[in-house]
Amino acid sequence: MAEKSTYEELEQRIKELEQEKLESTMMKEVITRGEEWPLHTIESKTNPEIHIQEVDLDAIINAEEIQSIMDDFCYLTHMTTAILDLKGRVIEATGWQDICTKFHRIHPKTAHNCTESDLFLAKDLKPGEYVDYKCKNGLWDVVTPLYVGTQHLGNIYTGQFFYDDEQIDEKFFIKQAEACGFDKDSYMDALRRIPKYNRETVNHLMRFLVKFTTYISKISFVNIQLEKEIRERKEAEEEIRELNRNLELRVHQRTVQLEEVNKELEDFVYSVSHDLRAPLRSISGFAEIIDRRHKNSLNEEGRHYFDNIVKASRQMGDLIDDLLKFSRLGRKAIEIGNVSLDDVFEAAIETLSDPIKETDARINIPEKMPVIQADITLATHIFINLLENAVKYHQPNEPPLVDVGFEVEDPYVVVSVADNGIGIEEEYHEKIFNIFQRLHSQAEYPGTGIGLAAVKKAVQIMDGRVWVESKPGEGSVFKIKVLMATTAQTGITGTKLNIDD
Repeated sequence: MAEKSTYEELEQRIKELEQEKLESTMMKEVITRGEEWPLHTIESKTNPEIHIQEVDLDAIINAEEIQSIMDDFCYLTHMTTAILDLKGRVIEATGWQDICTKFHRIHPKTAHNCTESDLFLAKDLKPGEYVDYKCKNGLWDVVTPLYVGTQHLGNIYTGQFFYDDEQIDEKFFIKQAEACGFDKDSYMDALRRIPKYNRETVNHLMRFLVKFTTYISKISFVNIQLEKEIRERKEAEEEIRELNRNLELRVHQRTVQLEEVNKELEDFVYSVSHDLRAPLRSISGFAEIIDRRHKNSLNEEGRHYFDNIVKASRQMGDLIDDLLKFSRLGRKAIEIGNVSLDDVFEAAIETLSDPIKETDARINIPEKMPVIQADITLATHIFINLLENAVKYHQPNEPPLVDVGFEVEDPYVVVSVADNGIGIEEEYHEKIFNIFQRLHSQAEYPGTGIGLAAVKKAVQIMDGRVWVESKPGEGSVFKIKVLMATTAQTGITGTKLNIDD
């Protein structure tokens, strides 16, 4: 035998039956429109699939501005309007009838009827549709949904009227006044002041409100996207700033570490070079004694070995000299000032006069070279190395041809040293500036592998940049980018040098 239901269960069942009856009655009186004209869907140049988080409707639309517009609309049409969020909260209200403001919205039962009807009928509407219905309090209302993006956030209403082709059941309202304890005379007076509209007028009104709803949705949608983009941009900018701060810190730490390593390396090179100098002097000294006292007593094989000893000791001496020069770069005080490149190249040519004459090299230098910001010693050292390499690494059976030039890239000047030499493969364009990086055998092109490393170090000391443009068999162009002089003077008169004797 089934157990008897409790009083609470029976009461709950009665409420459910009343709700089902309400929904059934309301749905019979509902008329959904919007199919006779194109739906007013929301269009935007921005992403239409953007997800709108749960937000309050009044947080994304300008309630004061909307209220002002609808006040003017009510003045022209005498029709009631309202914007409610999905929780039934009123965002905007204009032209409401006394029967609602003084009675229906005051009493808990009738107020609940209003909210319950509004939310139930609007929840399944699509953008561009509207529905008219008779609420549980006996008045006609019309609603169209308010979408922001693809999110339903509220509804726009008109209502509190009767259609002019319907018969008003005053007995229903008298019964409602008695049930709610309203003053019957005042309530019925408010009822008789309810306006009547024909259905075509309501249709035109709702077409306007549908378009107006679409406009509000577009504006709100764009504002949300704009705020989102601004927020994301600020977050990205802050992230970039943080990354830059971390990068600067890491670069600084790395620079300090490299400076410490370079200092230790320079100290080591300087110390080793001095330590190597002493035994090398002994080797060279004894070689001179042998050459002076026992030269004629050596047979051909002995002479060959002796010549190799002398040659190797000279190469060792050159290597020690270059190591010392490399380690000394930057040790002494650097004096950056206005340096004439005419003077620099004149000193470089004079230093290299012997190899230039021996190879029949031809070096072309512009008549007017610019004045740069540099240390005179470092600048001279740089171009001595570049000119010496240009003369040394020439094509077999072809005299060296070197063209010096410059281009102004205010506030910098790019000085170029171009040759017709053997060229450099692209994979070595960066590596050749590393210390001891050699591309050729000692027998073919003697050298220490330190010169270009010293050039790069000297250029960096002067806050400049050096690079090479080259292809095998097509010569090389070494370029130095440094700051121009601080004075208005761009250069001084020099002499074009064609050294071919």
